[in-house]
Amino acid sequence: MKGFLKIGMGLALGITLLGGGLYTASRTETFMEEAGRTAGTLAKASLGTEVEVGSIEVSSLHDLTIHDIKIYDKQAETMLHADEAQVGFRLLAAFDEPAEAVKSVTLKGVEATLEEREDGSWNVQELMTSTGDGKKFKGLVEVEDARVRLKSYRLPESFELEQVTGTLDCAAYPVMKAEGRAVHKGADVAFEGTLGSDRQILSLQAENAELENYLALLPAGLLPDEIVLQGGHLEEGRATVVYQQGLLSLTGSARVKAGRLMALGTEVENIEGSATFTDSQVLFDARAEAAGQQARAHGKVTLLSGTPYLDIKAESGAFDPSQVFTDIPYRGAAEFTADIKGTVGSPMVIAKAKA
Repeated sequence: MKGFLKIGMGLALGITLLGGGLYTASRTETFMEEAGRTAGTLAKASLGTEVEVGSIEVSSLHDLTIHDIKIYDKQAETMLHADEAQVGFRLLAAFDEPAEAVKSVTLKGVEATLEEREDGSWNVQELMTSTGDGKKFKGLVEVEDARVRLKSYRLPESFELEQVTGTLDCAAYPVMKAEGRAVHKGADVAFEGTLGSDRQILSLQAENAELENYLALLPAGLLPDEIVLQGGHLEEGRATVVYQQGLLSLTGSARVKAGRLMALGTEVENIEGSATFTDSQVLFDARAEAAGQQARAHGKVTLLSGTPYLDIKAESGAFDPSQVFTDIPYRGAAEFTADIKGTVGSPMVIAKAKA
């Protein structure tokens, strides 16, 4: 037994001396220079794409800091630039499989571009591309105070986010999970998503935002041509987009005040209310004003093969329709209710009025 104890103590001492020697060597200027020259190669092997590295500072046997790092996508466009990347790694794995050696990366001073391509894939998925022997990065990426540009072939313009903090968890590759917070044009935005080769899910939540900053995100055809959203104040909004097998689905809700839109050529303003929506239907309950006349409307608009179908009830205690529709003979305010059903092009209206 004593013999085994001496052997165990000897092995422990040997490992301690080896680790200490490795750490001491890693702090020398020669090691730093060599690490700087080889870090880009190791990062490329780990991430599967082109990487440029400035200098490296070794903090311990399990931590190092990379300064001035650039990561490119397969189109040679800069995907990410970080002033600093703090890397946590498994020392022994680094000698065997670089892709499995990195367990976490914390990025600071980040400028990044996330782009969705026409095949539904995202450029960030290229970071998980296999190396020649099939090894993949399965660590955790944390981002602090970043600027991120979101681009998609679906959107007419890019989406700029500031003060981004969040995580990208690659443990379940090829599925990646992201979550975080950001600021967009003064509004607080929270996001979370799951990105995979077969399905992508992205959920957004915004508070105290101006609607005109988000109108470009609405899918084409969600609203009929006769209804044009112009703006307003979004008190709270949520939306979830799912892309799977070439099909896009959307669900969400919004609470709005001071809203503005054009409906059948009439300007509607001071809209206050709430709505829930999918890619095929909008349910709403709101109060609004047109030409000084106030009314409440609630119901749903359903998109059938691209043709909007109305099922709406409108009501007011005192409404003068001649102020809105100048080609009718009726004059004066009246209490009314109206059921509006049918397509936008030929709706059926059943109304009751009492002067």
